[in-house]
Amino acid sequence: MRFLTDTCFWLHSFELFTNNIIDIRPFFDYYQWGITSEIKVEFLNYENKDFLNYNKIKIFPISNNEIIELQRKYPTISHFDIADQSLIVVALKEPSVILTDNGGLIMESQVLNIKALFLSQFLLSLVKEGVIPKNIYYKCLRYWEKTESYPKNQLKIWKSKLQII
Repeated sequence: MRFLTDTCFWLHSFELFTNNIIDIRPFFDYYQWGITSEIKVEFLNYENKDFLNYNKIKIFPISNNEIIELQRKYPTISHFDIADQSLIVVALKEPSVILTDNGGLIMESQVLNIKALFLSQFLLSLVKEGVIPKNIYYKCLRYWEKTESYPKNQLKIWKSKLQII
């Protein structure tokens, strides 16, 4: 399975890292994953641009023609920035899971039959696989609750899922 990540996913991952909760970067050594050239350009505009080791990332180049064709075929994607549109291009060409914390991108992906997960869902799957201890995920939940990163009802659902693992 291939994971495609967007800027929002990595910005929120960086928050968890800087708050000494978890550094998820080492877990990606076990997966095929990548970003598009547009995501890289976008990420390089942030202060934490060195957070990612670009030598370990598959970077998918996307042409303007691919974006234009996607917009023609799916006009609703035009309200996303080019970086997010580029993820959709790759995911439609190659089976992938988009990892994002952009709710709109999650919904659009689902409409297009592209699997997409929030950062929190991805981390919960790592708990289920035994990769991350439950107590680390609890710390994430507490942080997200404190920062109001996700709706309280959604946090409650994830907490109940964690309790049955």
